[in-house]
Amino acid sequence: MIRVALVDDHILTLKGTQQVLSETEHMLIVGAYTDGHLLLDLLASEVSNVDLVITDLNMPKINGVDLCKRIKRKYPAIKVLILSMIDEPNMVFRMLKYGADGYLLKNEIQNELMDAITSVLQGKKYFNQPIDHLLSTSHNPNERSSRTMRPNLSRREKEVLDLIIKEYTTPEIAEALFISEGTVATHRKHILSKMGVKNTAGIVRVAIEWSLL
Repeated sequence: MIRVALVDDHILTLKGTQQVLSETEHMLIVGAYTDGHLLLDLLASEVSNVDLVITDLNMPKINGVDLCKRIKRKYPAIKVLILSMIDEPNMVFRMLKYGADGYLLKNEIQNELMDAITSVLQGKKYFNQPIDHLLSTSHNPNERSSRTMRPNLSRREKEVLDLIIKEYTTPEIAEALFISEGTVATHRKHILSKMGVKNTAGIVRVAIEWSLL
């Protein structure tokens, strides 16, 4: 019996995934949550015996990036399958860096979810066709050939960078760091300049490239 836990703040997607899995005899859903913290509580409990976590990325309380990092750091044997609407190559590379075992677009859930689960439980990486195409045609940000110098960020810029990577908005960063939105904008400009990039996608790429996260 394969023990699966689900995390998605969209109730309809959560129920849809449950429905697909419930049609398979050897699948047991041990938890279905809209908040990743509840999953972490389950994993920390004595009764936890989870084989696979299927999680969304964009969630308000703890996003899928941080959730994957925490799972893989404390429970490396647990497989993590990302189920998302995001088809941005930098995000896929980022999740691979943090140990995700597969990445599946939500619109492919009916056709490929079981194939994805089978593959990751066998120790293989799984990407559905659109994601596989993205990876084959995109520059891997883990390759440093395009950059020779590590960006030298100040302590405050590193704090702002961390929150940018976590998808905080400018007002949210200002509130978290007790600074003004104008100051956040200034730090962001400095980060862009030091990294030699033009937008958030570039920030993510360089941060991964130089292990700044």
